Amino acid sequence: DKKLVIHNWRWNADMPFEVLLFLPGFNNACQYGTGVFSQFLALGDFPPQVKPLLFSWPSGQILTYYKARKAASSPEVAQSFTELVAMLIQVGFKRFHILTHSMGARTWFSVYEAAKHLFLDVDAREYHSGGQPRAHLVSVTLMNSEYPVRDFVGTGYHSLREKCNHITIYGNKKDGALMWAQIFNDPQNFGAEKSLGKAMDDPSLSSGQLDVDVIDTTLLANNVHKTKHSYFNINRELVEDLRDLIVTQRRAKHRIRLRRVKRGTNVFVFMVAPPALNNG
Repeated sequence: DKKLVIHNWRWNADMPFEVLLFLPGFNNACQYGTGVFSQFLALGDFPPQVKPLLFSWPSGQILTYYKARKAASSPEVAQSFTELVAMLIQVGFKRFHILTHSMGARTWFSVYEAAKHLFLDVDAREYHSGGQPRAHLVSVTLMNSEYPVRDFVGTGYHSLREKCNHITIYGNKKDGALMWAQIFNDPQNFGAEKSLGKAMDDPSLSSGQLDVDVIDTTLLANNVHKTKHSYFNINRELVEDLRDLIVTQRRAKHRIRLRRVKRGTNVFVFMVAPPALNNG
């Protein structure tokens, strides 16, 4: 009988399955968000032990920004997320990667506080605590985040760092969508309150005082829309770096596509030529 044989392949029973849980941003209906995430997964060619899931929340539409922002922090969304994580842990998943885009970061920091008890402390080794199965929060990646720097530095980071020691912020200083979000969030001061995804140069993030990797994508040009907000699923350099982060868990200083901006900072850029540079 004919049969398929894969040479030199061996199942590694010691490697637990990992969840890659994506929280999309504003104006991302489930069908659209699934398409964006699927494009990212196809280009990334992730290994089979990484199981992708999308957490779809009521992210609104163009004219319902404030309703979406309210929904992102609602107790109903937090409860749904907590139930999802608890179910995944119950069926055997022990390692979680979180990937957020835009307003998905606002959603994440809300649902995280509700589900925090389901994750192990950074230094914990046992998957059970007091009879309750828990999981490792391996990495949290925040892309083009519509989340205030003040809230992240003040409370969000410190709470998250208790459970995760691999936190990465990707952003673009020219992000047009976040510029408008800043204005909507702080109209009296014309957007003076910075969003995390535009604050690559903010001293509170770039000084190295927080244990986070800050990746400045401003120089990326290939397949980057003019708003410079949503391209993580089609820009090759970005897709490959995200894959490296998730699959190998390497920090930014060990990933070959990146270089540190200057000594003493935790800000990195891609080793690509600036968009304006050409041979003409």
